[in-house]
Amino acid sequence: MTWSTARFARLCGVTSRTLRHYDAIGLLRPVATGTGGVRHYGEAERVRLLEILRLRGMGLDLDTVARVVSGAADEALVLRRHLASLTAERERLAALTSSVDEVVGELERSGEYMVWSADSARQRRYEDVIARRFGAFEPVLPDGGSVVEDRLVELMKAGHGAGDPAVRAVIADHHRMITAFWTPDAESYAALGRLYADDPEFRRRYDSWHPGLAEFLRDAMAAYVTR
Repeated sequence: MTWSTARFARLCGVTSRTLRHYDAIGLLRPVATGTGGVRHYGEAERVRLLEILRLRGMGLDLDTVARVVSGAADEALVLRRHLASLTAERERLAALTSSVDEVVGELERSGEYMVWSADSARQRRYEDVIARRFGAFEPVLPDGGSVVEDRLVELMKAGHGAGDPAVRAVIADHHRMITAFWTPDAESYAALGRLYADDPEFRRRYDSWHPGLAEFLRDAMAAYVTR
């Protein structure tokens, strides 16, 4: 027994467009193609599609799903690695959620903001996030804050990697700028870089200079402390 694309889609709870896409990428081929290009699917295809949907429902990407259903990858090993990735992401999000929750609570408790830049309310939020995560510091913004971002953007556009010597030189200046009001150790400096990329407020700030700058800065700071 076979089903046309439309009937098969209704039977399995997917769209015809999904079936066409799976056919195009070689993930699920029809058993036959009839007059007018109508695809037909059988019981074996139904079983394969259910397996695909099960793996997709657990968050695996299509490339990984294809390797599992074709037998090119061990399902248990793939899922074990996927679980480790999900666990790490859950912990990262939990830490980020806690940090943002603390900042929100502080903002709701107090309407006063310390002036650190022209946009005092926004800068106070930056200050609060750092203070909650790494401890108290002197809220003084050194000269040249935007120069670091401009230089990094130039290096990104030129194709430099986060660990390149030219980038490390810029990060060294950034580190010196940071130490004007707070002295981080290697671990907390790298954590500050992760905060720049993970916190939505910081990420928007840096990516406003150039898309991807927040992550590039994070990676560059991590590379700097490893040396």
